[in-house]
Formats: sequence, structure tokens, C-alpha cells
Amino acid sequence: MKVARRAGCDSEFVTALGKARKFARGPKPGRALREIGLEPQVTTEKPTSEGIAEMLSHVDLHGHRLGLQLYPDKDHAALIGAITAQGAEVDTVLPYVYDAKVADANIVTAIEEMTRGAIDAIALTSSGQVRRLMDVAQAHGREDELRAGLERTPIASVGPVVSDELKLHHLRTDIYPANEAYFMKPLISAMAAALGKTTPRNARNR
Repeated sequence: MKVARRAGCDSEFVTALGKARKFARGPKPGRALREIGLEPQVTTEKPTSEGIAEMLSHVDLHGHRLGLQLYPDKDHAALIGAITAQGAEVDTVLPYVYDAKVADANIVTAIEEMTRGAIDAIALTSSGQVRRLMDVAQAHGREDELRAGLERTPIASVGPVVSDELKLHHLRTDIYPANEAYFMKPLISAMAAALGKTTPRNARNR
């Protein structure tokens, strides 16, 4: 929508989007669609690439053209392969990427603060954030310090994708949204409930 507005064709874009079937990866895309007066036809039960593949496996895609938004730092070959195997033509778009060289100093500072016990909790809202933390720590020789800091700092995860990534790095999830509501507001509510009896120091979202 930001690109469409800059190009002066936002109304035409919304009209065109309204004519296409819309499959949403979890609740967040659905909310974004409703902001422009549209609704997804189907929403995944699981907000993962596997969930998308499962959802689309029940749809006749043969001979159709499908636009697929990708996420940074993930291997999408299996998902794209699953869709093309159903006879669809796939057009992919990667709307944003992480610059691995930006804000390293801020992450190192956060690692130091966690190690000192100066952070009440760290909120992780994407699997890329977990990988970013680990990559920066390794690049700066701070992995042991990061793990020590996370050992004493409650880790809040927005949902199963982030928690699975944490498990890959042998890290735990301490705080999790209730009722399978995997987006920011339930995460904040879960953090408020978990931290409500503590004296706030600071909270970091990286």
C-alpha cells in the first residue's frame, strides 16, 4: 500500500486486490486487509510456511497465477515447490530484508545489559530476530555472554515459529500469548501478566 500510494495508484490497487482470492498467513495479514476494506477468503490455522502449503493443498491451483510474499532469511524452496507441484505459476515478492550490518552496536549493548540483569524481558516477534541475535553475538565473540544473559532474562515469544527457532538454538520460551493469538497485543498482555509482580528495569524488543 505504501508503494501504491507513492505511485498514486492506491485505489486501483485495492480494486485489483479485491478481485483476487486472498489467502492469509495467520491473523496479521487479515487485519491489514481489513484496514483497506477487504477480507481474506481463507486464513491458515498455523501461521507457518507448512500451514500455507497445507491450506493451498485443498485449493485447485492448476493453471492459476499466485502471488507469494516471502519472509527474509528463510528457505522458501519447499513452499514454492509445493505450490508449483499443484500446477500454479508463482510470482514471489520480498518486501523487506534485514541489513545485517545495521544496529550491531545496539544489539551488543542489549547483550551486555541482559548479562548485568538490567533487562526485565526480551520480546521476540520473528524468527529472524532470534537468528540476528545469535549472528551478532557470534560475530562479536559474545555468544557465551548472550546465553548467560538469556539465562537470567525472561524470553517472550510471539508464537510457535519464534519458539521453534529458539529451540533450534537450545533456548527456551518463558512467556507466550494465550489462546493461540500469535500477534503483538496478546504478547504484550502475556508479558504484562508475567512481569506484573516484578520491579521494571527495562524491556527489549530486538
